[in-house]
Amino acid sequence: MKADEAIFYDVIACLVEGNGIRATARIKKVDKDTVSAWLDKASRHVEAVSRCLMVNLHFEAVQLDEFWSFVQKKKPNVRPWSDYWSNVATGGSG
Repeated sequence: MKADEAIFYDVIACLVEGNGIRATARIKKVDKDTVSAWLDKASRHVEAVSRCLMVNLHFEAVQLDEFWSFVQKKKPNVRPWSDYWSNVATGGSG
């Protein structure tokens, strides 16, 4: 990576706080394509870590919570608003 590592982490932290890619690019003075590429890199890393750590888990009970939001789409051939759902599971091993 050509950029300073601290800037990379600042950009990811800004995204985690709920800022969009364009807003993060403006705040951190980084190109939006760079922010998008860094987000992709961070998400691949998180997926790899999760695949490594989340194996052979045995739960007696699992609680599933959900949250959703509306996302506006700009393309005219799709519904202008779509519901996006994400599920979060928590549980305890017995």
